[in-house]
Amino acid sequence: MFEIASNAVKKYLTKVIPSLNPETDMQIYDFLNRAGGPPHKGRNWFRPRSEVDLPEIQDPIANDTVCSIGFWPLSKLEHLVLNVELLFYHNLFDRKFKYIGSDIKTMAVRMGKNVFLTLCIPFIGEKTPSLEFYREKLNDIRQMILTYVGKQLGAEYRVKLDLNTRDNEPRNDHFILAKGTALESGDEGIVGRGNNSSGFIPSLRPYSMEAPAGKNPVYFAGKVYDYYTKRIAKAISEALSCPTIVYIITHSGTSLLDPSHIIVELEKQDSKSIKVSREIINHEFTTIYNCADLILEEQRKLFGFLDKEEP
Repeated sequence: MFEIASNAVKKYLTKVIPSLNPETDMQIYDFLNRAGGPPHKGRNWFRPRSEVDLPEIQDPIANDTVCSIGFWPLSKLEHLVLNVELLFYHNLFDRKFKYIGSDIKTMAVRMGKNVFLTLCIPFIGEKTPSLEFYREKLNDIRQMILTYVGKQLGAEYRVKLDLNTRDNEPRNDHFILAKGTALESGDEGIVGRGNNSSGFIPSLRPYSMEAPAGKNPVYFAGKVYDYYTKRIAKAISEALSCPTIVYIITHSGTSLLDPSHIIVELEKQDSKSIKVSREIINHEFTTIYNCADLILEEQRKLFGFLDKEEP
């Protein structure tokens, strides 16, 4: 198990951080639990002999008490945040600018027709030969972003763009890192922030901290319902042409097929809208037995940008 986990870590990290040398830059410690799993699992759960040892296949049970939230549609600003970051990638494993690291952060605020956009873009030290190179490339990036944002928002919006705001010219302090990621200084981030399934942090929306990374797609309630709230919200919103928010709440140990509450917020409250919403929810829950395949495909798209065209 440790060998499998170690190989997976090395393979993934060296793809997303190409300058990382797994032999010299990485130490992997074995803290794997040798026990047979949680008390309610059979002794052969981690080494199943047949489906008999995997009861969750026939009766998926929530592993935790959760509240998951999904909404649709995305705002123009939310689309902008997602797509501005994609300016730097062909896909997750193929960055357009080899001198830029992977730890890019984007923040946007809209006040009426004024948009305030901030990006922190790390340069990789060994690929940044001089400060002149850094300044020149950062200016090129500024023009690239402003041109793209202008096309997306149109002339009615005024855009203020800030890049690498902690740079300090008098102290010769610039956002240049060894490997291009905050990992190198011990900042590993938190699952559920920027890597949640929306791809961004919707600070002014109702949302939960659930995230898909590293969680079992068969019975991990937060992961399963995070997927379904977003899928259901999008389906209802497109069917009724109105903004939709979906909440799914459940208790630990209960069937994933029967959550304790499904709450739908709609602008339309007529009987037809309620009927359509119920039909969509019932239809979506018929797929829960093969939700693992659906979730893994969605996760592959999220972390590989495989469902998005280049801006």
